[in-house]
Amino acid sequence: MGKKSQEKRSENMRDFILETARTLMIEKGVKDTSLKDIAKAAKISTGTLYYHFSAKEDIIFEIAEGSMRQITNGLLAALEQIKTDHTPAQVLTEVFERVLSADERGRLHLYLLSDAGTSEGAIAERFARQYASWRETLKTGLDEIRPGDDNDVLAYMIIAILDGLIIQEMFGATDIPTADMLEVLLEK
Repeated sequence: MGKKSQEKRSENMRDFILETARTLMIEKGVKDTSLKDIAKAAKISTGTLYYHFSAKEDIIFEIAEGSMRQITNGLLAALEQIKTDHTPAQVLTEVFERVLSADERGRLHLYLLSDAGTSEGAIAERFARQYASWRETLKTGLDEIRPGDDNDVLAYMIIAILDGLIIQEMFGATDIPTADMLEVLLEK
């Protein structure tokens, strides 16, 4: 087997392990999902699991990073749309609604944040860096569509609102007025 083929197979196995872990963590919660559970559900040996991921924290972070990357890419795509005929509130409303409609992703995001927030060390530091990167990306996009000194604060607020709305939706909130909230938020 060639080197490229082995690399692709290894990458596919990593993706499969991450998807299996993500599904288990949504079902059981992060703390109640062990590496042994993941290996069993993936029908692989624990040795194979450890070959790809040396610790549960690595799996948690990669899942969270992928989720945040999807959200960030959605925000960036939305910010690009603003350059056309959409208002900032229209575009961000669409993004918020997309994030909120991804129920499993939202629930997992909160589980991961909760786990990271109650632990010390590398996983909490990685989340802190990821959130800082997310805020900076959002601020840069906001600077392009609405120049102002308050875009840093606005980026913090948008992320806090997204996290809060995910929590509310998990507990059954319906008819969240995202468009109205964003109109108020983005007023100059």
